[in-house]
Amino acid sequence: MLNQLERPLDPYYPIIYIDCIFVPLRRGSTVSREAIYTLLAVKADQKREVLGIVCHPSESSQGWSDVLGKLKERGVKEIGLVIYDGLVGIEDAVASHFSGVAHQLCFVHLKRRLDKLVKQEDRGKLQEDLKKVFQMDQQEDTSQAGYERWEGFLKASIEVFARC
Repeated sequence: MLNQLERPLDPYYPIIYIDCIFVPLRRGSTVSREAIYTLLAVKADQKREVLGIVCHPSESSQGWSDVLGKLKERGVKEIGLVIYDGLVGIEDAVASHFSGVAHQLCFVHLKRRLDKLVKQEDRGKLQEDLKKVFQMDQQEDTSQAGYERWEGFLKASIEVFARC
């Protein structure tokens, strides 16, 4: 029987989300927190798919490069957008296997980065405004409307960022 996490994959995925979670694992008589590399995708038909779950001792750009290389071996030729955290070197790891792919920080990591750029007293307002940009509860929402909310957020936030 073919292991589902080693099965052939589609040649194209519009969106892939990559991240690690850290889980305590027992190896022999010791327990250590190890990185579980998780790769989730949105297919062209908008169905979701788990592409891989891989255990490494720690998260690194080299680890991601190895995992992404395995995706290529399993048939992935092109990715439209990769959503990831702020790990140093991850963009290079992705680009070394899939040139021309668009990159985006996941929402949580984007919020954290923006929080570091503004004064403490401005964080609440900034986060409130950012939440409006990434609203997910409207069926009739479009990518164009989302882009316009993003542009409005940036214009409104210029003053906040200028005070930093």
